[in-house]
Amino acid sequence: MAKYTLSEATEFYDMAKEAYKNALSNKSYSISDRSKENQKLESLKKEMDHWAGVVFNISSGHSGGPVVKRVIPYV
Repeated sequence: MAKYTLSEATEFYDMAKEAYKNALSNKSYSISDRSKENQKLESLKKEMDHWAGVVFNISSGHSGGPVVKRVIPYV
């Protein structure tokens, strides 16, 4: 998984959020017998949620990698 800085992840999140908001207002349109559907809302929402998770992980100190814990048994 690629590593991003907080500012990069926040920028990607903001872009995904803006695209989602734009798609909500311009989902599809028709002219005569022709119609056009813009971006798929489901994929944009998934992308926005992904970047929100990346921003959360970076800002809370999680690297996103596996967590290794060492345990010393009590005998």
